[in-house]
Amino acid sequence: MTKIAQLHVICGFFFIFSAACAGAFLANDLTQAFAQRNSILGTWTYTLLISAHSHTNQFGILHILFGLTYHWNALSPLWKLLQFIGMCLGSLAMSIFMVLRASTPPHMDWDILGLATGLCLSAALAAIGSHIFGLCLQMHSRH
Repeated sequence: MTKIAQLHVICGFFFIFSAACAGAFLANDLTQAFAQRNSILGTWTYTLLISAHSHTNQFGILHILFGLTYHWNALSPLWKLLQFIGMCLGSLAMSIFMVLRASTPPHMDWDILGLATGLCLSAALAAIGSHIFGLCLQMHSRH
């Protein structure tokens, strides 16, 4: 396994671990809300925190899948490094940026955090798309 593939696997398990730790706090907040008959379900903050928790887990799994499938990716090491950076940016957007976004009220105007989140997610989508392309190239070159 290459070093970049190992980094993906390490990052993946780190994000899953982080989401599990954050999940304990979410579960505690939800339990308190139900015990006090104070429903936080459907609120902006709770919705974004649950989304951050779920997406952090998802990106952790994606990192691990990237690492496990890198040897089938026919793209150059530079492309694989760019994919790693793109996935890290997406992971950052859907974990930390989403939690930060939950602390502000919803609004329709453009803001720097929303723009940064969109750019980071675009980098992750480009990484996923180029990885698919690299996998298809490898499959095509074997036939």
